[in-house]
Amino acid sequence: MKEFDMDIRRSMFQLSCCKNISNGLRMKRRKKLATIMCDVLQSDPSLYYFQGFHDICTIHLLGLDNEQVARNVAVQMSKMYLKDHHGADFKTTIQVIKLVPLIIKRFDTRVYQVLEEAQVTNGIFALSWIITGFAHTIDQIEVVLLLFDAMFANHPAFILYICAAFILRPSSRSGLLQLEDKSMPMVHHYLQNIPAPCLSSKPYKHNRIATEKQVLNTENEISKLILSARVMMQDFPPEDLLCLAPFVPKSSVVRFPSDLFGHWFHCQVNADPGMRRRRTRKSMALIFAAISFTGMLSASLFTYWTNK
Repeated sequence: MKEFDMDIRRSMFQLSCCKNISNGLRMKRRKKLATIMCDVLQSDPSLYYFQGFHDICTIHLLGLDNEQVARNVAVQMSKMYLKDHHGADFKTTIQVIKLVPLIIKRFDTRVYQVLEEAQVTNGIFALSWIITGFAHTIDQIEVVLLLFDAMFANHPAFILYICAAFILRPSSRSGLLQLEDKSMPMVHHYLQNIPAPCLSSKPYKHNRIATEKQVLNTENEISKLILSARVMMQDFPPEDLLCLAPFVPKSSVVRFPSDLFGHWFHCQVNADPGMRRRRTRKSMALIFAAISFTGMLSASLFTYWTNK
């Protein structure tokens, strides 16, 4: 597959932690990456490769630092969270990304008006964010891991709320509204080049047990972004959002019933004894879920870190 091979050749460059590694190490990681991607696609004949999937698997491989665990996580992510994008075409994805402007309209009509006048309410500006979980956009692996944690602890539609919160955060919103030229090309260019949220001076460590107080008092932008998205999803849940979007196919994962999601997730996480034995630390995502999604049985796949 041409796209598959090209993405492998492009991999292990985008993240800041990969820029200065040796060619030997880069090739070694690429080989592991290709194996993981092939295993995922072979696990289910209905899964087609899509450009950018290598970015997601790279995060799993480098973040989990264990090829087998990374493979297991990638399989579960593809079968649920990324299912819409693994189709033979992007027809479902193109409809799903239209939900981002609808979320923005609910919470900020002024920003939505700018998007509407620029004719970008099709949500195409959010395509790469949604299909890669921002892994193609953000070069700090710590930031992407936090986003993955939050996505794994929530409904598959959560990434849509993160995209909306990304645009509506104060710095992004003010920059958009202050554009002198609000034509389609300029607005689209601005949205595609919004500075990524960054961490505080104390980077998120995956083997650190975070307390609820630490999460609520954190000063880093990414945690504020995630918490903002959670508040938005609580106030405007997927079921209400989809009432305004009959164009979204019934087969889309964003239509997965919220009340059944916790049970599904619990079954998937506990299906692999090897992963259960590696459960050594609470993840940040579990804290987010406990704070803002009371009653929902959810946990982050990134809970399962291997002992080094």
